[in-house]
Amino acid sequence: VSYGRLQSLFSGIQMFASLLFGHILDKFGVRVGFTLNFLACAATYYLLSITSSMTMLYMSKIPGIGMAGFLCAQTAVSQLTR
Repeated sequence: VSYGRLQSLFSGIQMFASLLFGHILDKFGVRVGFTLNFLACAATYYLLSITSSMTMLYMSKIPGIGMAGFLCAQTAVSQLTR
């Protein structure tokens, strides 16, 4: 049950964060988007590696706001194929 809640939280965070991330891509470009994505992934995996409680496990998903690698890749491809 707890794992299902965790995955639901992560999916919800990414769904709403993709709107914000799309704005960041439009304003600052794909390079900044990919950088933010990789930093968010590193932060998420680091927090996940040091977690020792369920609360910390939930908190490790918060940097998932910046994890929009597929959105960055789609944007890069659309910009390069004009």
